[in-house]
Amino acid sequence: MRKEIIAAITAAAATLSISAATPGDVMMRGYRVSQGSNTPAAVKSIGLEIDSISFRKDLTRVYGKITGPHNRSAQIDKIELRSGTNKYESNDIDGFDYQRAFQWEEDGSIPVEIDFPAIASRPSLFTIIAATPKGTCMWSVAKRR
Repeated sequence: MRKEIIAAITAAAATLSISAATPGDVMMRGYRVSQGSNTPAAVKSIGLEIDSISFRKDLTRVYGKITGPHNRSAQIDKIELRSGTNKYESNDIDGFDYQRAFQWEEDGSIPVEIDFPAIASRPSLFTIIAATPKGTCMWSVAKRR
């Protein structure tokens, strides 16, 4: 009976594609986000909160929230991360779809996971830029010391 249970768990784990962190993967927390002063008034209500960033060999994933006025809609067409002279365009996002309208719920936030190509340098200061039909949102992001 015990062997059957272990075999079933092993088979289930294989079908779920459970992946453990590999050596070299780093999860970092403690980022401060501030909106750029040159963000147009039409999109100043869109905010970004970062919970953590996972720097992996295959991608860099930002975990956080997009915030805005509850029960209002918006659209984000693409997101880019800039560090120094390097630019990394997001290749996937979970929480909403690019180039489609979405609406904030009552609490005014949408949990997101934003994927970028792998960034080996783990920058402590960078900019995240979101292109919308009404203008560009810019957020300065700094690692807290």
